[in-house]
Amino acid sequence: MIIIQARGGLGNQMFQYALGVTLKKRNRRTVLISRVDLTDVKTFYLPYYFELDPIHSIMTSGSFLRGKIFDAFTSRIIPRLLEKDEDQLNGSCDKVFIKGFFQSEEYFKDAESQVRKAFTIREKHVRQYLKKYSKPDSNTAVIHVRLGDYKEFGDQKLGGADLTLPLSYYQAQMDKLRSIGVNKFLFVSDDIEETQMVFGMSKNYTYSNGTVIQDFLHLKYATFAIISNSTFAWWACYLNENPKKQIIAPKHWLGFKVGKEYPKGISTKSFEWTEVW
Repeated sequence: MIIIQARGGLGNQMFQYALGVTLKKRNRRTVLISRVDLTDVKTFYLPYYFELDPIHSIMTSGSFLRGKIFDAFTSRIIPRLLEKDEDQLNGSCDKVFIKGFFQSEEYFKDAESQVRKAFTIREKHVRQYLKKYSKPDSNTAVIHVRLGDYKEFGDQKLGGADLTLPLSYYQAQMDKLRSIGVNKFLFVSDDIEETQMVFGMSKNYTYSNGTVIQDFLHLKYATFAIISNSTFAWWACYLNENPKKQIIAPKHWLGFKVGKEYPKGISTKSFEWTEVW
């Protein structure tokens, strides 16, 4: 069995689950994604929001692994999955515990279709969304602003604390979209009140008061989106199937202050990556 520790919020859990789908496909072994302690994850979102395709997916558990069940795996912890770790996963060891974030499509490129199918949003959430909202039209850009705990995140290798993006990044990209006729902007954020204070009021601005999955769907249905360096926004736009979509994302992601991509491999080719000034 392979156990992957569920860590972080929705976007991080999606990367961990996607890795699990790939490992199950490659190794044909039982894979479980589960919470281990209260410090790494507050809510286990995936089974509530997504179908998690029962044929190709992995087992999930919202409970915590305790005592002997967890101890049995601690001798085989893999904190980061690297090429050299493939031997450990493909070898004779029957118990492996994996802890990490795996924020790159490289970790699931061999199972992309299965991952996309697993992340089909449950129909009840789609119905609730369409009852409350219309899908963003082609004259509207959805803007994702990440605030909250990002103000505290960051260390010296990322240029210090505060990984929120500057207002200038959003303004420059909004001006770029205005130049091609996009004149309405729908804002989604983990702190919508502060976002409204920062961007102000305009007849062409709308601030979402939706649920987490409704904000996710705003991005998933958008033709145009300007996103923050958030895995939540990354996944919503990655799963966006609009053939005309234009997703603008911050170059270097969390490493925008130092001009170095972090985490390595986050920059999917389906997005338009722009410098942050």
